[in-house]
Amino acid sequence: MKCILCAPFMWLLGKVCGSPCPNIWEDFWQRASDWDNEQIDDWAIWEADPKKDAFLEARGLLKSDPKRGFDALLVLAEQGSVLGMAEVGRCFFEGIGVPSDPERGEHWFGRACDGGSQYALLHLAEHYARLRDFDKCYQVALRGHERAFVPAVYLLGWVVLARSKTRAGRLQARPSIEWAAEQGSLAAQWRLSNASIRGRFGAREIPRGVILTYRLGRRLLDLESAVTKDGASSPAAPTA
Repeated sequence: MKCILCAPFMWLLGKVCGSPCPNIWEDFWQRASDWDNEQIDDWAIWEADPKKDAFLEARGLLKSDPKRGFDALLVLAEQGSVLGMAEVGRCFFEGIGVPSDPERGEHWFGRACDGGSQYALLHLAEHYARLRDFDKCYQVALRGHERAFVPAVYLLGWVVLARSKTRAGRLQARPSIEWAAEQGSLAAQWRLSNASIRGRFGAREIPRGVILTYRLGRRLLDLESAVTKDGASSPAAPTA
């Protein structure tokens, strides 16, 4: 049943990727992740950080001398630089200049999130989502929901949807997912179309799910055409 319901979407994805495409889902979720990261707006933090020049220098060292770069970033983070906190969190998660330590990564992302970093908020919430730690994901995403940060609003709806065992519970998740989808979130558009076409919001929503699936596929085709035409995307705002 699942394969039949997903067939229209898979067909359109195949058109985007080219057929055959063994990494069709990886390609879609990479696009969704790219869109989420493009929504990050940490300019206010960037402008307010008096240590941003030192931060740039330290981050630049990560490529040539990861250990020195990390040590310099850690000093900045301990001195209160939100930019430094977010980057130290990333280093702990990815093992850059220091052995990978997700727990310490959570700590530093959490502190950066307290300082208002959308970059840290998004990646911390996604980390908890991957772990299926719904409570922590919800708590972090809720903070982004309060700031109308689209990727966080989607994740909040996703948590409610994933937890729900009844249609009434799933319907409570729909407003957040729908709003995020309206703002352009690829992940939310996929989740909304997938849940609808599978009847998770009720059998009457299945036809709407088919329409949403088709629209999402067309959007992916448009995105592919735009990339092919432009050849490159515009530079993003600093994320950490």
